[in-house]
Amino acid sequence: MRSLISSFEGFWNWVKVEEVSIFSTHLNLMSSRTSDLKDLAPVCIMPAEKHGKRSRQAPLESDLMCCINELPDEMLMNILSNLEVKEAAKTSVLSRKWRNLWTFSANLDFDRTWKKLWKKLWENLEIDVRDLWMLYSDTKRQKHGVHKFMESVSNVLDRHRGSTLDRLRIAFNMHFYCPCIEQYVAKWVDFALVKRVRILELDLTSASGSDVSESACAFPSWLLSIPLDLPCFDRLTALCLNSVSISDAELAYFLSSCPLLEQLSVRNARGLKNVRVSGVALTLNRLEIGSNYVCDQLESVEICAPNLTSFKYGWCREPTVKMCLTDVPKLAWISLRNSSCEHSIVKFHNDLCLSRMKKLELDLRSMDHDRCLQFPRSFPELNNLEDLGLKFIVREDENLLFLNSIIAASPCLQKLTMEVHVRLN
Repeated sequence: MRSLISSFEGFWNWVKVEEVSIFSTHLNLMSSRTSDLKDLAPVCIMPAEKHGKRSRQAPLESDLMCCINELPDEMLMNILSNLEVKEAAKTSVLSRKWRNLWTFSANLDFDRTWKKLWKKLWENLEIDVRDLWMLYSDTKRQKHGVHKFMESVSNVLDRHRGSTLDRLRIAFNMHFYCPCIEQYVAKWVDFALVKRVRILELDLTSASGSDVSESACAFPSWLLSIPLDLPCFDRLTALCLNSVSISDAELAYFLSSCPLLEQLSVRNARGLKNVRVSGVALTLNRLEIGSNYVCDQLESVEICAPNLTSFKYGWCREPTVKMCLTDVPKLAWISLRNSSCEHSIVKFHNDLCLSRMKKLELDLRSMDHDRCLQFPRSFPELNNLEDLGLKFIVREDENLLFLNSIIAASPCLQKLTMEVHVRLN
């Protein structure tokens, strides 16, 4: 423990940065800035309880309800779009005017993940105990819960009356192979296509993040048969896929048929082999490619995007994937996560255009003691680097002096953020 703390003191003696933030899971270390936590009050509109007779509303509540009812339908629909789908649907019992307003919501977010449920518990929000119970039940009950969730999502989409959709997000944990999942995904994608959605997110990852070979369902291949001149995804600005298998051809289809696409995130996609993101007319500015699986097929990543500003790459494998970034004049932020990303900086320094990066993030949490000893003693000059973020795990009797080399290669460094996980002996 003392050696770890003394190594921090060694940093402060010579590192001249304007801001340093250190986060630790086991140590109470100093932090120069912490994010403000805002209390989020849940909004829930419920009908008045019936006790044989119609309950009387207080004058103030009655006047407030009258004022709300006088608002234009477009404004009420915008308000409902900010609520969860289940909460927005509850407003249908308020009055005849509110009966179908929620079906015009422009934002549909269906989230049945562990992360969402535990967040509600942490914030003392109301949750459905049956959902939490399903996550901890046996496989048969879990399958029943997933089927019920997918069916309820499809029912809500069938009742949607809006002509367009701003955002469609469907997220739930897949712990097992489900034969009908691809039929549901195809139906959801078809709905997004008809509604000309702006933001499409499909997250089917397992709760534990484990490698479940059958968990990643295939993206509907019938998209490739649609002519490119048809206005299908002409409004799409963001596409995020997690544990949804997509091929190189399908990825190329989205890049060529979505002229407004600005954000693309593809994680745990087993169908990718040779990723090519290129095009003079591309408006893409944020790109993320990653996988938690060891047995993947990715061989190369080629990027030629003049408007790209940030690139996140994370893979479990050794850095054997061929990387090539060309014509990326606006690229200023790179985030790397793989089994030896510190060596990727040295190996792919020119290919990743690291000499002009202003922000760099390295996830070193898979680094063991031997890897600390093999940490590069020198790095190529990072002359424009202003913001450096490091995530790593160390033993309590281990020092951090091995990081001196990368800090010394950043003469213009202004901000250093370190997320330290201390492994107790």
